[in-house]
Amino acid sequence: MLTRLPHRVVVQNEIRTEFEGGAYTSSWTTDSTEWANVQFDDKSKETYSQEKNQQMTYVNVIMRQDVNLTNRNRLLFNNNILVIEDEGDPTYRNRMKKIKCRLEQQTTATEEVTYVLFVPSGSDCLVTRDSKTFKIKEAS
Repeated sequence: MLTRLPHRVVVQNEIRTEFEGGAYTSSWTTDSTEWANVQFDDKSKETYSQEKNQQMTYVNVIMRQDVNLTNRNRLLFNNNILVIEDEGDPTYRNRMKKIKCRLEQQTTATEEVTYVLFVPSGSDCLVTRDSKTFKIKEAS
């Protein structure tokens, strides 16, 4: 039985810059883009952390066995950051491995929009975007 891999995921590597005293900062670089089958797990769980309940969503990602992943990698899928919890069962099925991930964050795509408006002198203009209305005045 063949496993379908209909999704594209981006594999990122963590780069740590260490400072004196053991502190570090992390940045992420793109390693590769791979075909995968991404399945959001129905069994989410809630934990109590930072004085509030937080929902943990798990995701199973099926990829080819030859994709090398460690816990220093993460996956990007659509607008989701997936943190690798288990590096994969290499005996899953037909040269595939199943990787258990945790949904870390849903990112929102940012879009920069520039409007060029020709407004009669001495007039104001209203612009509506994403259910927000902005009043634009004549530049002085």
